[in-house]
Amino acid sequence: GWYLGEGEHLKCRRDQFPNETACLDQRVCPIPARTDWQGQNDPYIYNCAESMCINMTADETFCMGDDMYGGRKISSRITLYSGWRPQWRAGNGLCQIYGTWDDSTWDWVDASSKARCEAMGAMWWEG
Repeated sequence: GWYLGEGEHLKCRRDQFPNETACLDQRVCPIPARTDWQGQNDPYIYNCAESMCINMTADETFCMGDDMYGGRKISSRITLYSGWRPQWRAGNGLCQIYGTWDDSTWDWVDASSKARCEAMGAMWWEG
């Protein structure tokens, strides 16, 4: 079988898939790979175990924003902050959302939970 995660991060074991690429959703995950520190006999794949808020439709230009901090105005007072993850989506890149800033209330809303992410209209990846 294919094992994802480690210890408390162990998410699942998937015996029904023929290989890592079939097991890990390539619409989101990086190309399956072991890390440099893993031994040859370590059956776990760790490189898709990160939970995050993602925008599945944004390209790199949109995702990187138009200011020096990766922000993009999405309304007259709200700025969205995100970053491009080039290894994700099978090496084609994926937009990770960090949060929003409200200029009128000086309020930062991070996208580090499923509820907050989905409230922003984005997709939560459990990792």
